[in-house]
Amino acid sequence: MYCKTQDTIYLDLFYEKEYFYLFETEAKSHEHSPYLYLLTLEGQYGNPKKDTKVIILTDDKTLTFETVMKVLYSSNLDYKKSVPNFRILFFYDLI
Repeated sequence: MYCKTQDTIYLDLFYEKEYFYLFETEAKSHEHSPYLYLLTLEGQYGNPKKDTKVIILTDDKTLTFETVMKVLYSSNLDYKKSVPNFRILFFYDLI
């Protein structure tokens, strides 16, 4: 759960019938997309570089930390469209 200034927003992750589902109280649509994999990816990020973890939902277990980061910061739409769909759940530096 995380909080906005005045409202509480709930996030829940469910695993049912071999799929992961993310539920958000603030979602525009309450139709939920299933994902096959919950992946924890590690790599170097930032300036200076720090050990970082990204936890994502995806249907492609071959996605890498580098690919996810490139999608976030690339301005190349063709590249972004070529990468399988994913959803970032958590993004944090390792201490």
